[in-house]
Amino acid sequence: MSKLVANYTANGSSTSDEYGTFVTFNRFFQGDVIEGFAVVANSSPNMTVYVQPGSGRITTGTYPSSYGYLISHDTGSQGEAVTIATAAASARIDYVLAYIDKAVAGSTSGANVNNTNNVLKFASVAGTPSGSPVVPTLSQIQTAIGAANPYIILAQVAVGASVSTITNPNITDKRVFAASRNALALGAASYVDNGLVWSSVSGLNGTMTAGLAYVNISGVMLAVNLAAIASRAFTASKDTYVAVDVYGNVTYNEVANGPHSQLCLSTQYGSHR
Repeated sequence: MSKLVANYTANGSSTSDEYGTFVTFNRFFQGDVIEGFAVVANSSPNMTVYVQPGSGRITTGTYPSSYGYLISHDTGSQGEAVTIATAAASARIDYVLAYIDKAVAGSTSGANVNNTNNVLKFASVAGTPSGSPVVPTLSQIQTAIGAANPYIILAQVAVGASVSTITNPNITDKRVFAASRNALALGAASYVDNGLVWSSVSGLNGTMTAGLAYVNISGVMLAVNLAAIASRAFTASKDTYVAVDVYGNVTYNEVANGPHSQLCLSTQYGSHR
């Protein structure tokens, strides 16, 4: 890894790429959405939802070389339209995402100042129809938007069996709002910055991607870089709380369905059920 100084111009010129420009600024934040980006149903309900105007960031890469793209949209008062796929004979759960399409070349054209040439996209990702539907898997997300494209989840949409409309009660807000990382550290919970996504492999076996978590220790947020977990067998009818310590060790605490874990909240960053 290089030692970076962004936009240094002592010799009259400077070259800073997107990583060098944004890495330091993005370390200041936790979370994704600065304001807006709420997902709402069409005023005349159909299978279209709208992402309202807003701004935020989408992180990419693995710590310590991770950074974030600063994003926004100001499309009218209603927002950007996203079409939910036709309902199936069984219910399903869909995600509404914002993502960076890396297949679109960055633009220096005056007609596309600030990369308005559809680099930022909004999309729905359909889950699997089922009598007991679950949210889309990482594989389904990557298939829908491209495996190399970073994204954030804005909302979860319950698509009933054979429905032809989506209304606001069907939409669950999944935005994670951005905040200053250490200014709020005394009262902030530990959290996942990027990666660390669990997916089902088969049956009760799961796998986790590599990523970065921040652990609040006495008001100081410590960065913990975690390796991928190839396989973990979970227990039926148990809630499994996944915890990490400041050394990158991952532990699992199984409890009966429903009760809270007895783990210290300063080290807990998530759960798998």
